[in-house]
Amino acid sequence: MKSLYFMLPEALPDNIIEDIKNMALRFPEEIGVVGGEIGKNSTQDKDVRRSQIRWMDPRTEDTLKLTNLCTNLFVDINREYFGLDIERIFNIQYTEYLAANKGFYHKHIDSFVGSGEMYDRKLSMTIQLSNSDEYEGGDFEFDNDILKDPPDKNILREKGRVLIFPSFLPHKVNHVTKGIRKSLVTWMEGPAWR
Repeated sequence: MKSLYFMLPEALPDNIIEDIKNMALRFPEEIGVVGGEIGKNSTQDKDVRRSQIRWMDPRTEDTLKLTNLCTNLFVDINREYFGLDIERIFNIQYTEYLAANKGFYHKHIDSFVGSGEMYDRKLSMTIQLSNSDEYEGGDFEFDNDILKDPPDKNILREKGRVLIFPSFLPHKVNHVTKGIRKSLVTWMEGPAWR
């Protein structure tokens, strides 16, 4: 690996961000859960995570353009920076952290490493969907004990900003104290870590 994260130098344009937000509204809203695979052994734990989510099927006619965009970014960046054994996107999640609910997500990893699954999340992507002035708090952060040179928080708050990193890297979203932070997250999966 050349780096533990990659941030696209330019933000995605507003029309793509607005399309993503509108597309997400076509899927049912749920409370964010922790642990296990999607729909299996997951629990609601308000001490670990408070967020509203929408699982977006990556294989519908409506979402195919988004899936292709994310896949191409993953493949290109992986080839240049990470060199992991990746295959495809299985899940896309639209997430809202609301100040009214004191939204946050404590330190966690996205990988299922060690769970015995045949496939695992190898790379994670987050796309910032809110303008930075639409909310306060809610900063995305990596574990500073592992990542000594993290990305600039102010740049990460820019609408349309894309961040890609290995799914085993611990990260969190701090409490939102005002407004709503909206983001899209997805993962590129591949054969289980060995």
